[in-house]
Amino acid sequence: MNGSLNQGTMLAGRYRILTQVGEGGFGTVYKARDRRKYGKIVAIKEINMAALSVQEKIEVTDSFNREITLLSKLRHKSLPRIHDQFTDPEHWYIVMDYIEGQTLEELLARTPEGRLSVSQVARIGVALCDVLSYLHNQNPPIIYRDVKPGNIMLTFWDRLYLIDFGIARRYRAGQLRDTGSLGSPGYAAPEQYGRAQTTTQTDIYGLGATLQTLLTGKEPLEIRLQGIPQDVHIPQKLQALIEQMMDPDPFRRPQMAEVRRSLMGYAPVLQTQGCSSLFFAYIWLALMAQSGFADSPFLGLYFLLVLVFIAVLCMIALVQVRRVARVRLSLKAIMLIAWGRVRSSLPLLFSLTGWVCLLYAILVGPSIGQELPYFAGGIFILAQLFSLIIWLKRKYGMWQLRKQTAPSPQMLPMQQQGQRHP
Repeated sequence: MNGSLNQGTMLAGRYRILTQVGEGGFGTVYKARDRRKYGKIVAIKEINMAALSVQEKIEVTDSFNREITLLSKLRHKSLPRIHDQFTDPEHWYIVMDYIEGQTLEELLARTPEGRLSVSQVARIGVALCDVLSYLHNQNPPIIYRDVKPGNIMLTFWDRLYLIDFGIARRYRAGQLRDTGSLGSPGYAAPEQYGRAQTTTQTDIYGLGATLQTLLTGKEPLEIRLQGIPQDVHIPQKLQALIEQMMDPDPFRRPQMAEVRRSLMGYAPVLQTQGCSSLFFAYIWLALMAQSGFADSPFLGLYFLLVLVFIAVLCMIALVQVRRVARVRLSLKAIMLIAWGRVRSSLPLLFSLTGWVCLLYAILVGPSIGQELPYFAGGIFILAQLFSLIIWLKRKYGMWQLRKQTAPSPQMLPMQQQGQRHP
């Protein structure tokens, strides 16, 4: 289905179409600029009602109303916001946040190995647990019902979004089953096929199937027929968690909090932020001032080298993202990618600067007994030792995970795999 809007078209007197960015069975998605919001970039979903059959119009109307009704009232960092909606005699339009990134399905296709690392999948899983928990904690709970790589977008600065609420629904207490069989084969839980009403545990099943696909690069139905590829190594506990999440009995699946807690064990330790960052910045500044390095002739040269180091890191990050994305990055994306790389390098820079200050105080600066900050220096050294212990512990944990990998195709016999899917 080709879109009806050309580049430069002014829609509804405020949205100037920039380019077509996507196409689906019932419509087209455009990138546009909102003139009434200082040129804000938005995404506009166009549904061509004139080109649809009667049955398709019924399906599209239901999906359109679901998305508008649910998303317009939700506020979460991993959910796109709806800004506007309008119609003309032949089209319906939804104006939403423009997400600069790619779906996990596209990311898998562009990844050389065709699958993601355990740590990356764990980070994605934790973010999905957070946004799904937010939906499940609504009153009444919102059941997403379509968790799969194609419905999850990852920006180029690692922000995750859950998109397409076309079959999401609110839980109805006392209802025996859903009114229709909706869902994606392999990712849909058995209860989505008319066996029972979908609940929050339904999304646990879809999340488990999604994690399995990200780890193996294979669709659930492929794994059902062929097993897990022999070259895929998944930690036994993680494999057991995924099996439990995809149990055909909803009551035997784990709760979302349990899933998140388990995935956190495979995610890398987050960089120090907030108050702890301010504390270390204070120690860093105290060392620079009291060691005499702040007044030394080497300060300018040192900061020049630091800026060059940061610039090189940012360039490497942009080249890596550009190689995977294969699209032109916006200024916002470039700035956010660069800031993410700078932020991740701050602990290393703080550590390096602290050691440089201590070395300067010992070799060049005033006598230690007069001006070297014993307290700040001691705290700095203790912090470095603590960071080293954490790093060694994390490396040991990763080594243990590599040792405890599950046997690939034999983990689930073919008969059992067949029982785990509708």
